[in-house]
Amino acid sequence: MTMTPESSSSSSSSNTSLPSPSSSSTTMMVSSSPSINIVPNNNNSNLDISTISLNLNNQGACINTATTLPSTTSTSTTMANSNQRLASKNQQLRSHLSSIGNGGGNSYGTPPPQSQSQPSILRSNHDFQCCPEKDPNNHLAYSLSNNNNNNIAFNELLSQTFQSSFWNFRSRFERLLLLIVFIVSILCIVLLVLMIILLINQPYFQRGNKNVDNNNNNLNNRFDINSINNNNNDEMLIRLIQQLPSYPNPQMIPGYHYYYATNNNGHNQNIPSSSLHNSTTSNEIQLGNNQQFPTKFYQNFIPTPMGPIFSALQHVRNQHYHNQQNQHNHYQSSLLTNQSMIIQDFQDPKSVCLRPGCVKAASEILNLIDETVNPCDDFYRFACGGWIHRTTIPDEAGHISIFEQSRERLDIQLKDLIETTTTNTTTNETTTTPAIETMKNMYRSCMNLTAIEKLGITSLRNALDELGGWPVVQGSSWNESTFDWINVTRKIRKIGFKPEMFVTFKVIADVMNNTRNMIFVDEATLGLRRQLITQGSNHTTVRVYHQLMVDTALLFGATNRTQIEIEMWDTIALESQIAHATHDPMQGEKKQSWYLYLKAFADVANQSEVLATNQTRLGHDWIRFINAAIDLPDGSQPFTEKELVMVDNIRYMGQIDYLISFVNKHDKRLLANYMLWRVVLQNLGTGSKMMRDMRDNLNKHLYGITEKMARWKLCLSQLTGSLAMALSSHYIKHNFNETSREKAKEMVQFIQQEFEDILHHTDWMDNETKKNAFKKSKSMKAIVGYPAELSNDTLIEQHYKDLQLTPDNFDLNIRRVRIWAHRNEFKKLRQRNDPHNWKYFSNAANVNAFYWSQANSIVIPAGILRDIFFDHDRPQYLNFGTIGYVIGHEITHGFDNIGAQFDEIGNARNWWKNETKKHYNEKAQCMVKQYREYPLLSSSSKLLQINGDLTLKENIADNGAIKEAYQAYEKYVSKFGEELLLPGLRYTSRQLFWIAAAMNWCSKSSPEMFKTRLDTDSHSPSEARVNVAFSNYQPFADTFGCRIGTKSNADHKCLVW
Repeated sequence: MTMTPESSSSSSSSNTSLPSPSSSSTTMMVSSSPSINIVPNNNNSNLDISTISLNLNNQGACINTATTLPSTTSTSTTMANSNQRLASKNQQLRSHLSSIGNGGGNSYGTPPPQSQSQPSILRSNHDFQCCPEKDPNNHLAYSLSNNNNNNIAFNELLSQTFQSSFWNFRSRFERLLLLIVFIVSILCIVLLVLMIILLINQPYFQRGNKNVDNNNNNLNNRFDINSINNNNNDEMLIRLIQQLPSYPNPQMIPGYHYYYATNNNGHNQNIPSSSLHNSTTSNEIQLGNNQQFPTKFYQNFIPTPMGPIFSALQHVRNQHYHNQQNQHNHYQSSLLTNQSMIIQDFQDPKSVCLRPGCVKAASEILNLIDETVNPCDDFYRFACGGWIHRTTIPDEAGHISIFEQSRERLDIQLKDLIETTTTNTTTNETTTTPAIETMKNMYRSCMNLTAIEKLGITSLRNALDELGGWPVVQGSSWNESTFDWINVTRKIRKIGFKPEMFVTFKVIADVMNNTRNMIFVDEATLGLRRQLITQGSNHTTVRVYHQLMVDTALLFGATNRTQIEIEMWDTIALESQIAHATHDPMQGEKKQSWYLYLKAFADVANQSEVLATNQTRLGHDWIRFINAAIDLPDGSQPFTEKELVMVDNIRYMGQIDYLISFVNKHDKRLLANYMLWRVVLQNLGTGSKMMRDMRDNLNKHLYGITEKMARWKLCLSQLTGSLAMALSSHYIKHNFNETSREKAKEMVQFIQQEFEDILHHTDWMDNETKKNAFKKSKSMKAIVGYPAELSNDTLIEQHYKDLQLTPDNFDLNIRRVRIWAHRNEFKKLRQRNDPHNWKYFSNAANVNAFYWSQANSIVIPAGILRDIFFDHDRPQYLNFGTIGYVIGHEITHGFDNIGAQFDEIGNARNWWKNETKKHYNEKAQCMVKQYREYPLLSSSSKLLQINGDLTLKENIADNGAIKEAYQAYEKYVSKFGEELLLPGLRYTSRQLFWIAAAMNWCSKSSPEMFKTRLDTDSHSPSEARVNVAFSNYQPFADTFGCRIGTKSNADHKCLVW
């Protein structure tokens, strides 16, 4: 699975020669290696293993209170009505004071109980005094802010009371009663004052202006915390403070000491730490050129080993007003000013973390969040809105996310590592190995554009000639009689291309016995994805695809444009028929996987209506075709009728059997045109500039990509497949922090233990099934960072000993890698499989994470144990929210609707009792419906629908992960104690956990890419991944005080684990 989607490189670089350890991964990365889907036979969202042996399936805004004082009218002094008036006024007073004591309304919902050490996140009534002029009906705000009118209501009441002839009452009892009422009234006023004083000290949300970036460049050009030397803590902190919103005349909060800094020309300046000191001979703190603290504010300056302890007070005044035009409440923050900065030193310096990792994290969060959004209305927009507003989608990508940004920063490290010659610090000699040089040669040849342009299309044209020629280019000179599609398939493989235009073959571990390797027969790959190629010739992208085919044929020498266009439309029609036969991903997981013998599929003819009709179409040609397409290494035993294979989609095989037979019999030219077009397409993105430009035009229509990818990025992508082991080995030796690895291992233990606690408290499982689940959980292995063997140079050299690459022939290198990788894969076919072979987990330079069901193992690569996802120098509530969420996600994949069909050693086996299976399916169906009904809007405000079946396994993992990570952090706190908070932020540790968890999924896509992901990705869109999963977990709603029924606190919660 994955936790964020992204396509693998479209380059023709080799895919990994090893089966991917990811039946699930953290970033929606499409693996080039097989993913075995053992899915239910009936409803594809259900857990059904009953037939597993055969079917493997600015200006602020006041917050308006709900309570206002009743209007006061003139009263008579008549004795007969005095008692009634007095009772009425007392009732009004008590009602008013009671309503004030209740704090009015709060748009965030009822706050949860809070400890004194964790101030409430909700705004206090202190907020209401900010702008009485905006709301004269708000008597509370008015009375707190206008000294001339602040007691109007009460004074009038008091006057009326004394006008009622108090001393003329005939009864002592009446006098005593009225005196008691008077005393109670005074006590209520005192209580009111005390409550206001207390509420003033309560923290509240700081709201910003959605348009603040247009008004002030301080936000639009946020300071890049990464550019600071981590050793200069004072400068880092002060520069962080300078980027925060501030206000010239903030309301001072009792208990804090404030320093007001402004320069003479009214503009902030950078404050170097060397210029900030505690002066003992002056009443001011020198801040630099023409910048100093006013004397009256210079008090209680606290020197510490790290320098002065500062935190930024982002005090934004808010006011509530009613917009008469659109009848909506709007929240605005005061404009950020360049003239002032408020610096606050805490009474308790130990309450805030000032380590470099904490300051960096505070800066990152300030850039991510959007405090104009109510977290109970849309937590995803609250946590990611600032990032979304400030982030531009790269023109060459069509999509950007926190994962992609982190991956790009890793790529820059890898680029520098590859382009830099490493030396021994002791001997000053160059340190490298043959395997590392092989990897670098691939990169160098890709960067050598001069050599690539000089070669042009010559190499590819020669390859086409070797395959018998491309009919559309050769025209009438093409000889149909010499064309044998199976022989062409063999040649395609031999010269270094992939013959996957009809069927794909891989080596996998037997799902029923993971120590045995076998052939996996899968559907064809397509030149254009299924949802588009099947739309017909009127679809814009199909027409662009057709134009690409025509232009390519002209480039290779075809002359008759009219004939080219006709033949290429025929080719598209054939590809469309193949696409129609493939599984539609919108229907969820594929429903059947079959064990078959190669007897022209006769052994299963009685189980497949399609094969029963078409089983003799190819006959023994299937065996010949498989031997040709796989092209086993010399000396290997060829495939026979007795070869056992696994077929992923049995109906597809029957249909492709018939289709190939029919076209080969009636139109060999069409079959040849399609096969050779797919060969050309593999190299368009890596060939000459003219070829790359044509491919880029197609990508523009597919993904909204308008610019070319930087060349170094494309070249680096060539190293992430079969050469990833060498690249990762090089990375962990030079760039990886081993401390992160050890800390992450501790987190894995916490989260695994938490999952078992959840299992223990699950009340819908029978005892035997629960016992099996515990067995699987305790047997689950975790590869954190990298396998130990990856640091062994000898093992790396042995792996790459047969691969030779040059620095000046990119096309040849690509083909050599493909041939080497294919042979490396299929030589394992007759060998015993070790599901825990370290090579399966060797791609460590990867911002991703995986669960591999056939090894019952999770993989947390070194590439994700860094950057925004993990930092051992920051509080653990952030790490549990980011990488902890990722770890929990992968653990839960072992128990999603696919992973739950594998046992503790990684074999597909039914270990579920029927009744428990029924409960599981009911819970899964609840989640399918919940995500399907989520109101997802496109950029044009069109209502879209999430495929709840397609995304089920990822949704189960997301919902389980957040629960496991949060509860694991609570256990961590109970063991090690509460942690320090972040500077410049007014959020509790628990709130910061949820913000960190949500920021994992911050993303932004072009409309084209968004639609592509919605149709094909097994992960829900980022918005739903946050809002739906979080709304299903009550502690989240409690943390932010979200009322039941809000978007962040679902009425009906759907949870499997």
